[in-house]
Parts: sequence; C-alpha cells; structure tokens
Amino acid sequence: MLLAVADAVIAAEPALSEADRNLGDGDHGLGMQRGFEAVKAKLETMSGADGIDKLFSATGMAMMSSMGGASGAIFGTLFRDGGKALAGREVFDGAALAVFLRAACDGVMTRGKAKPGDKTMVDALHPAAAKAEEVAGSGVSEALS
Repeated sequence: MLLAVADAVIAAEPALSEADRNLGDGDHGLGMQRGFEAVKAKLETMSGADGIDKLFSATGMAMMSSMGGASGAIFGTLFRDGGKALAGREVFDGAALAVFLRAACDGVMTRGKAKPGDKTMVDALHPAAAKAEEVAGSGVSEALS
C-alpha cells in the first residue's frame, strides 16, 4: 500500500508543482517526488514482517531525511508519529487507519503549532481523523472512502 502511495505521489509531481507555482515557488511537487523516491528505496529493503508501525515510521524518516524544508518535517512527522501509534498491530484495518490519522494529526499540529482553521494541512487532516474514528469498524477500503 505504501509503495502504491509513493508511486501515485511521484506520478503527481507535475500537478503538485503546478499547484505550488500558483501559490508559491513551484517546488513542492519536486520535493514530494524526491521524498517518495527515498521512501520507495527504504521500503524495498523491508518487508511486512518488519511490522506495520516500522513501515510507516521508516516512511516518515525517509521523507524527513530527503525532502528538506517544512514539507519534509511535516510529512515526515505525519508518517512517523502515525506509525509509532500502530505499534503492536498486525493488520492495517479501519481501526488502524483511525489510530494512524489521529496520531499523525496530533503530531503535525504539535510540530507546526497549527490548529484547525489556520489554513494548513491540518484543515484536511483533522476532519479526516475524526471521520476515520467514526468508521473505524469498517474495512480499510471503506474507511479510506
């Protein structure tokens, strides 16, 4: 699943860069591409036997060490803190998604000193975490929808 996410973000580089050109300096897509290429390289050295928590945490660490800037710190924190919260879980189901998103949101809010309404990614992440908690009993595909 994480490799599929990495591939999708890498493929979205032109769209992410274009969106950032409209609002900023236009390098966000390149940073995300670089980060997820590092994620793929790291994940290809691991397996599911390493544990769900370690796969997500390794994703975060790869992003932090390769992206630089605020995006690296924020996205790295999202995956690392969300991953740590999954310790001991053997499956990534709807309940795990809820735990992941809540910890990820809390970590991002702490790291960036942001709260809902600040016009940051928290404005999307916070309601996503709340909705995931509502549908935690669903399978992961349904919960993601």
